[in-house]
Amino acid sequence: MTAVAYAEPEAESEETVSLEFLEFLGEFQTEDGEWIDPVNLLEMEQSQSKRNDEEQTDE
Repeated sequence: MTAVAYAEPEAESEETVSLEFLEFLGEFQTEDGEWIDPVNLLEMEQSQSKRNDEEQTDE
């Protein structure tokens, strides 16, 4: 016995993107229009914080 199932084709959704979301994504772009990976931003912040801590310790 063979069973055949038919699925309804998915309707194309025309979702609009909110302005807030576009602004959020724009925060990860340089003034030159190059995209910055948010993970890289986090790593840069952590290394800067570490350098600041080391400078305060040296004083």
